[in-house]
Amino acid sequence: MGRIPLRLEVVSGRDLVYPLAALLTFGLGALFGIVSADGFAAQGFGRIWFSRWHDVRRLAHENIFEEFAWRGYLTPRLDAAKVHPILNHLIVGILWWSWHLPYYYYFLDRSILISSITTSIPVFLAIGLLVLFPTAILFGELRLVSKSVWPVFVLHNVINALSMPLLINGFIKVNGPMAPIFTPTNEGIITSILFGAAGLMIYQYRMKRQ
Repeated sequence: MGRIPLRLEVVSGRDLVYPLAALLTFGLGALFGIVSADGFAAQGFGRIWFSRWHDVRRLAHENIFEEFAWRGYLTPRLDAAKVHPILNHLIVGILWWSWHLPYYYYFLDRSILISSITTSIPVFLAIGLLVLFPTAILFGELRLVSKSVWPVFVLHNVINALSMPLLINGFIKVNGPMAPIFTPTNEGIITSILFGAAGLMIYQYRMKRQ
C-alpha cells in the first residue's frame, strides 16, 4: 500500500491538535504550580464525558452555523479574492470575535461564564481577541487545505466539548495572575500560540503545493 498523502494526514490528525496543545500547556502550568488537576482525582476521568454529553447536541447546532459562515463562506471568498492568507485569517478572526460579544453578554448564563474564566469579563474579552487570531489561522488553513468545512466543524466541536468542562466542573484549577497564559483551554494564550503554530505549518505545506 502507498503512503497516505500528507493532506489526508493533516486532516485526519485534526482532532489531536487540542488535546496535545492542552496537555503541553497543562504540563507547563503544573511545573510552575499554576495549574492543578485535583478535580480529576476527586471526580474521576469518566465524569468529564458525563458532564458534557448533554451539551454536545447544542454545541453542534451552534457550531455548524458559525463554521459555515466563517470558514465555509468567508475564508474561501477572501482566498478567491487573493487576500493574503494571514490577513484573511485576521479579518475572519476579528469578525469571529465580534460575533462572540453578544453571545457572552446576552445569551450565555453569566454564572457559567464567570465560573469558566480566570479574569474579569472585560479582560477575558480582550484576551479573546488575542487568542482567536492564531485559532483562526489553524481553522482557516485546515479549511483551505482540506477544501471542506467539515474537518473544522469537527475540530471546533472537539475543542468546545473538552475545554469548558475542565474549569466549569472543577476538573482543573488555575490560580494566580499567570492563569490566562497557562490555562489549558482554548482561551489560554499558550494553547492558542500552539494552535497558531500548527496553522502556520499547514499554511507552509499548502504554499509548497501551489
